[in-house]
Amino acid sequence: MRSVLLVFLFVFIALPAQLLAETRYVTDELVVHLRRGESLEYKILKMLKTGNAVEVLENRGEYMRVRAEDGAEGFVLSQYLTTAPPKEQVIAALREELQRLKESCGDSEKVRASIAGDLQNAGQEVEGMRERLQTAEGELLACQEKYTMLVEQSRDVLDVVSERDQLLREKQELASQLETARQRGAEGFQSAMIRWFLAGAGVLLVGWLIGSVQRKQRLRF
Repeated sequence: MRSVLLVFLFVFIALPAQLLAETRYVTDELVVHLRRGESLEYKILKMLKTGNAVEVLENRGEYMRVRAEDGAEGFVLSQYLTTAPPKEQVIAALREELQRLKESCGDSEKVRASIAGDLQNAGQEVEGMRERLQTAEGELLACQEKYTMLVEQSRDVLDVVSERDQLLREKQELASQLETARQRGAEGFQSAMIRWFLAGAGVLLVGWLIGSVQRKQRLRF
């Protein structure tokens, strides 16, 4: 079956040449006469052996007008021509295909070995990526713990700041009250000083008046 497929492949490859002119081959182990005309009476121009290719120029039934590979033109009996490639060419084509397949198989082995190496390298890279992923997950967990700690600490800091602000407000209130008390105390001290001053002045004035009266009485006597 494979040989048949290869034959069809060879025929398919040869199709472009056949589009220009039909090619036929001398069948069996024969020697065919290429004659000048369509009869055995005409002169023999060339001897064609089995496997020789000729280009069909005109099909006249019993005879075909053909052109040989060297350019000679003449007539050949149609019964000795066939469209099937010669066995030698088929065998040669099969040998070439076999050689190509062997080379392809060799290349396939190289490709397979290369793919196996790539897969091994890929496996090592995947293993390395897994290790890096585990390390990254550990670092992420540590970062999450630090973040949670910082959040808790920030809450404590907020509480401390709130308490500090409350103490500052209380301090300001106390300072304001103390200043008010100082002002009131200063005003009271001034009032007391004035009262004591006036009281002392009054005592001196009374004493001076009494002394004056007594001096006047002494002068009379």
